[in-house]
Amino acid sequence: MLAVTSTSIEAVKIITAKSFADSRGVFAGIVEIAVIGYALVKGMNIARRRLLLWHQEAVAPSTV
Repeated sequence: MLAVTSTSIEAVKIITAKSFADSRGVFAGIVEIAVIGYALVKGMNIARRRLLLWHQEAVAPSTV
């Protein structure tokens, strides 16, 4: 079964925009993927701090 994720949908948008020489569409897709990635990283950091209270990084979080 093929998993469809928001990132794969964004990749299809970028490829389609590239095919039509739509620079603004390609750039918008790259920015969307970057924002999704940033949000996922921040969300995982918050979840890790709340779920792993005993872990060393929960006490002194990393700079990432």
